[in-house]
Amino acid sequence: MQLMDELAEEGVHIQTIWGELAYQLGGKEAYEIIRKNDEGLIAPAGLFKQVLAQCKPALILIDELADYCVKASARKAGNSSLADQTISFMQELTEAVSGTNNCVAVITLPASVQEVGNTPEAQAILSSLQKRVSRVGADTQPVADEEIYEVIRRRLFEDIGDDKNDRVNSGSIHVDVSSSTGRNYLPNANKSEYKQKIIKVLPFSSRAN
Repeated sequence: MQLMDELAEEGVHIQTIWGELAYQLGGKEAYEIIRKNDEGLIAPAGLFKQVLAQCKPALILIDELADYCVKASARKAGNSSLADQTISFMQELTEAVSGTNNCVAVITLPASVQEVGNTPEAQAILSSLQKRVSRVGADTQPVADEEIYEVIRRRLFEDIGDDKNDRVNSGSIHVDVSSSTGRNYLPNANKSEYKQKIIKVLPFSSRAN
């Protein structure tokens, strides 16, 4: 509420992501650079570099961008939509960051369209964002799916034993017990790669579905 009151006192009514970024980076002074674009829902062309030049050093973090754009597609912006304008702004932003010293932007996008809505419109939005963001940026996946067990294991446990002995032996025991009982309480335990899956997830689970 305090922030909203401050914005109202300054005559600022943020409408877009570029308006929000400008204000967070440099307050009303930076916002004034792109005020008309924010109020008109039109992506600033060549202006955001001025915002960064005035506010650097800057670290810009943008999460849930695809979900935001899917929702913004329902809002008209001239002859297009706010989603279209936001997608256009992503190219403006990434180029501005790339051309400004001491500025970094970290933008997260979902791995699949199902995370934002399995519709043709959501697919088109995600595809467009991926192209705009990756045009001048580096596509980085901090942790691959198969690495997550090792990352969490190292954070939670000081000692998990010797990989070549304890975990391998434990994995063998799980598979052997399943085979010897004939009950197959571990699904797919008869597959050759199953033992390696068990070893990889230990000590979190005795299953590797």
